[in-house]
Amino acid sequence: MNKKTTVLAIGRWMPIHIGHKKFLTELARKYDSLIVGIGSCYENGTPRNCIPAVEREKLLRKILRTEGIPDEKIRIVPVEDRETFEEWIHDVLKICSVYGVTHFCTGNKEDILNVLDE
Repeated sequence: MNKKTTVLAIGRWMPIHIGHKKFLTELARKYDSLIVGIGSCYENGTPRNCIPAVEREKLLRKILRTEGIPDEKIRIVPVEDRETFEEWIHDVLKICSVYGVTHFCTGNKEDILNVLDE
């Protein structure tokens, strides 16, 4: 019996670029389903967070569609900024539990490896 694989990729995706497109497309093709976490989802109107999450979601969906990835294979979820890493990772682990995540990708490699080593 094959176990379904679900990958969670978290990023701000701001601005989304060709590297993001390639990364997410490869994940979507490799795994049974792709969960895209939009970080800084409630932060808008600052130089660092100038594109609202709803617009980033639209862009992500459009890009993945143009790469032939069906909508049914993708779920996009908000990931809120938190005061501490512990609060943030708690939220991430909850997302993993809710969606049955089997694999996880993020740019915060050092922090995540420290949590996984504990």
